Amino acid sequence: MQNAIERRVAKVEALWNEFVLDGQRNKLPILCRFKGDGGELQVVDAFLRLQEEPIGTSPDLFVRFQVPFEISGTYVDALTQDFCEQFEGSREAIDASGLDASWKPPARRREAGSFGYLNDFFSSVITAYGDDFRCLVLVLTPSEVVDFADFSEWIDQLSRFSWPNELRFLITDAKDFSAFDNFLVESNSVLTGFCSTIELQLDMENAISELMRKEIPEGPGKDFLLATSAITSMSSKKNMTGARRATDRAIAIATQEGWREQKVVAFAALAAGYLNASMPDEAVDEYDKAIKIARDMENSDEPTGPRLVMMMTALRGTSLFSKDAYKDAAAAYLESYQAAQRVPDPIFEMDSLRMIALCNELSGDKGKAWEFGKEAMEVAKKIPAERRKETSLPYVGEGLLRIMRGHDEEKRYCDEVRAGMTDLLGEPWHGPKEVAT
Repeated sequence: MQNAIERRVAKVEALWNEFVLDGQRNKLPILCRFKGDGGELQVVDAFLRLQEEPIGTSPDLFVRFQVPFEISGTYVDALTQDFCEQFEGSREAIDASGLDASWKPPARRREAGSFGYLNDFFSSVITAYGDDFRCLVLVLTPSEVVDFADFSEWIDQLSRFSWPNELRFLITDAKDFSAFDNFLVESNSVLTGFCSTIELQLDMENAISELMRKEIPEGPGKDFLLATSAITSMSSKKNMTGARRATDRAIAIATQEGWREQKVVAFAALAAGYLNASMPDEAVDEYDKAIKIARDMENSDEPTGPRLVMMMTALRGTSLFSKDAYKDAAAAYLESYQAAQRVPDPIFEMDSLRMIALCNELSGDKGKAWEFGKEAMEVAKKIPAERRKETSLPYVGEGLLRIMRGHDEEKRYCDEVRAGMTDLLGEPWHGPKEVAT
């Protein structure tokens, strides 16, 4: 019997199948936009992850692309390169499954970076493996979009190309902070027909409540979880008065039980709600309360204390950054970096230094920005080599290149950065500037 979350994953699959069948009947749409709140998009993520496992039930092959969208002229090449890397990493498993693992990317008969080449590239995948899936689905979830207007234009151009019937595209979009609503309204009818928006209505509040009622025994622990769930639910509706009341309930329970870590969780949940509601000052106040408790825990030698200080100070920095208070944000990230040293957590150390560098860059102090960016590269040496590509390390390098633009000795400093990044990542690294030229 399915639980509340499994039923919602099944609903996402049903919505997806309806989209595909509609496209097969009418030739359009072939771009699916799942639009929902944070919890609903997590269900979409769970659906996609399920399809990567042997128990996945969809007849389609989903390939996720999280490479950053830097500029439209390089995104096609980024996608095809990422696919090649994913394929290479799966080649042995493909061979072991009995499929032919000898596929290679097609020769470039059309201009590199063009939709024509993207079509040739994935048509070759469909030709090689199309008997084993209904549709090849390119899931476009870039980890960063440098210029959303450029990305929107890229999607618009995508809609004007003639794609194979077996190819589909999938994107996700936040309900409250939609990246695509205005663009789709203003766009041409070609894109409107090409794209189908599926509004997810998964009733996640009741799903969480159902799970808690059925699977968590009665007592203060369950009461606390219900209260924190209410904080998240009220915050998602921007009912911050209700979220405040739910926080008070959670804090009262945690205080009575002597749960300091849970108090941090409750204050942080309310702070995230304030930040989501574009109320950064209130978010900072709640993070300050969480930080005070976390510091007391660290001073009492509670093992989770340093990590909580690290996380809460970083989130405080995020809140300050969102209101362009770059100097104050840099100070918060510095505290996060120092706490990460005590944990220790070299990935968090590096990312805190990256954010300090960015804050200094945006506040006009390129000297300090360079200093902290270089320190971030030095700290990255402590991260296991096989994990470095999964971190924000490439953004450290990109930031340093950006800082040096227009400098009298730009070439010398940028060559130094590229050499250092190549050593850290174990492969030639040029950064976005060279890729674009």
